Amino acid sequence: MTAEAFCKELSLLVGHPLTMDDCYYAWHGYVEAVPKRNLQAILKLRHMGLKVCLLSNTNPFMMQWARTPAFDGGRHSIDDYFDSLYLSYECKVMKPSATIFRLMLEGQQSTADETLFIDDSPNNVEAAAELGMQVLCPQNNEDWTSMLFDYLTI
Repeated sequence: MTAEAFCKELSLLVGHPLTMDDCYYAWHGYVEAVPKRNLQAILKLRHMGLKVCLLSNTNPFMMQWARTPAFDGGRHSIDDYFDSLYLSYECKVMKPSATIFRLMLEGQQSTADETLFIDDSPNNVEAAAELGMQVLCPQNNEDWTSMLFDYLTI
């Protein structure tokens, strides 16, 4: 769904017209900040020579912000942290559909068994595991960085 179509549908749901700015504000309003420890962990993985991809059920409103230097507090956009982004609104499919996982694996020329998928949704983690991926499922907002590096040293 395009941002414009989303705004139109949301306007119908709430019973009055919404602007694109209204939708942007609403989506961006629930994001406080991306924890610096997570961004540092991602950069460390890349420094170790690992490919790091984002597979996200997101929308154009969130990405409008994430693709600016405001993403990390003023220096870099989300694109500077990941090798590739697989975004549901661009892929036209959402997690936990196996289709989006296969698109990512194909795009990265990776196999499921050499892929570690981290997500706080048990449904998404279960779908990835069913495809043969290694998985970690931290709780929402849990610090998963130590769990990740402990896993990588096993």
